[in-house]
Amino acid sequence: MTVDNLAVLLRSRDEELVAIYENVPGIVFYIAVEPDGEFRFLSVSRDFLVATGLTREQIVGSFVRDVIPPPSRDIVLNHYRDAIRSGQPVRWEEESVYPAGRRYGEVAVTPLYDASGIATHLIGIVHDITERKRMEKERAEGDRLKDEFLSLLGHELRNPLAAISTGVQLLSGGVTDEERVSLNGMMDRQVKLMQRLLDDLLDLGRITHGHIQLKKERIDLAKLLQHVTVVTQSTTAERRQEMILRLPAEVVTFEADEARLEQIAINLLSNASKYTAQGGRIEFSGAREGSEVVLRCKDNGRGIPREMLQKIFEPFTRVGPLSDSRGEASLGIGLALVKRLVELHGGRISVESSGPGTGSEFLVRLPMQPTLSDQPPAPETKPAFTLRRSRSIVLVEDNSDVAGTIVVALKQAGYRVTLFADAFSALAGLSDLQPHAILLDIGLPGMDGYELAAKLRKERNCRDSLFIAISGFKRRQTPEAADDFDHYFTKPVNLSSLLNVLGSTLAEAEQATAAAAGPAPEKTSLQVLLIEDHAALSAAMAELLNREGFEVRTASSGGEGLKFASDFRPQLILCDLNLPDMGGQEVIRRLRSNPVTRHAYSVILTALSEAEIRTFNDEAKKMGIDEFIRKPLMPEVLHSLVAKLKR
Repeated sequence: MTVDNLAVLLRSRDEELVAIYENVPGIVFYIAVEPDGEFRFLSVSRDFLVATGLTREQIVGSFVRDVIPPPSRDIVLNHYRDAIRSGQPVRWEEESVYPAGRRYGEVAVTPLYDASGIATHLIGIVHDITERKRMEKERAEGDRLKDEFLSLLGHELRNPLAAISTGVQLLSGGVTDEERVSLNGMMDRQVKLMQRLLDDLLDLGRITHGHIQLKKERIDLAKLLQHVTVVTQSTTAERRQEMILRLPAEVVTFEADEARLEQIAINLLSNASKYTAQGGRIEFSGAREGSEVVLRCKDNGRGIPREMLQKIFEPFTRVGPLSDSRGEASLGIGLALVKRLVELHGGRISVESSGPGTGSEFLVRLPMQPTLSDQPPAPETKPAFTLRRSRSIVLVEDNSDVAGTIVVALKQAGYRVTLFADAFSALAGLSDLQPHAILLDIGLPGMDGYELAAKLRKERNCRDSLFIAISGFKRRQTPEAADDFDHYFTKPVNLSSLLNVLGSTLAEAEQATAAAAGPAPEKTSLQVLLIEDHAALSAAMAELLNREGFEVRTASSGGEGLKFASDFRPQLILCDLNLPDMGGQEVIRRLRSNPVTRHAYSVILTALSEAEIRTFNDEAKKMGIDEFIRKPLMPEVLHSLVAKLKR
């Protein structure tokens, strides 16, 4: 073969390789190694052109240093030289900015040599990892936001908790009546602050998952504006801020969820006050503009950087450091919640600000809709009631901490409690008592609980008492070791279960005694069935009801409540919304189908926000429920409830 024929053959093979590289799928390139050490593109695949946004004419025949943009150019050339020196494939990750945008790739180049060992070409393959890098960046940003949110949540919860803790410590000491009123007011404000923060957080989650439905009704715009201004007046007055309220020039009524609209307006006003300095000005107005109702909240406060105007409605987004929130709870969720509530109404929200120090103005636009007629309230039931005394319980426990918690729970549930620290003092002190139930620790000093129970069973005044063991030891199981206990609880004691056993067993014993004695006289106290699975909360509410003179039966599940109801015959039913075995609404539905409890006044207790409770109460009668009440049951709410029952 002549030299000319060999040259033609080589050129033909190069042309074939170029054709292959140009048409192969994936990002592939073929580079010639020049004698002076330069690298020149001979061919690139179509995907290479798409990834970079360059044309074939811009690449093929050009030096690599003229195509690869800085600063990755030097890195790429060094990797090429490493491959030639080592004779091995070289791999690395590369970031470059081309006309098509920023690209990330995993690059692998392999050197080719001639017969004399001189490097003549490089073959390169790029795996595009731009999307993977984007997702990694998003995950990292999500992790950062999550960590920042958790840190912020801890900060914002600790502040009011610290104030409440300090107030409790001060109240336990010697304070004047004036100081006591001041401390009680402070703690009440901090509790409401935490409540508002948690309500907003829970509402945001419910909206995100589609668990909130609007209850629209006819709203007078002027009355709404006046109401929310009064609600936030104490905050603005404390900061000596000027509140300017501009009412519409005409009567404007429209359809919206009043509770949620109040939530929108109060959030906007609170946000404006929070980021406006003392002595600043806030303007709040509403009017009809064409087919829309427009709310405006304008302040001369800190303002918003232009780059944050679009981000400010995203969850957990804050403008500025913690110090700018003036000590108030601020998780960056208020405006995100407002935006979602506005959108649920079919409206939109926007914000205008010229930057830091120029103030800001939020605009809410809601569509006008035809009004609906008001629904008349359903009639209420009217049970009658008087007072009843509580039952007597004896507790024998040598551990003061354990004894203290049990005593508190029993007293809150309405029981009269007598405490003894050992068996010998119990034997001496019980002679003058008529206990309904006796709770004994097993590991007592000097005489254990088993022996003490056997002795007390022989006493006339304890013969019919309910005996309950409370122990850190398991119960003896052998027939020879039969004991005198009706129930046995292992420490730590589940207080809810203990209270349920006491309530149900003592009630059954009283019914059996009454049946043996003949027909019972008409009950003289209001019978209240409390169905709540949270032990401490159940005990606290039972104590409150007992203080008011009600007879209370507690249940920790829907099934227990249904079981107790027929025998207990309650006139008032207080049921938690979310129970471990069934929903509170299902419990009430079943109780309504029972002739014994059909006419009992039925209340659902829930931790929902006040706005949601108002919405639920609009539909309560349709669900067979008399009303929804927010937990925990407070004295003033109970008094209001009692007033309804007396009517």
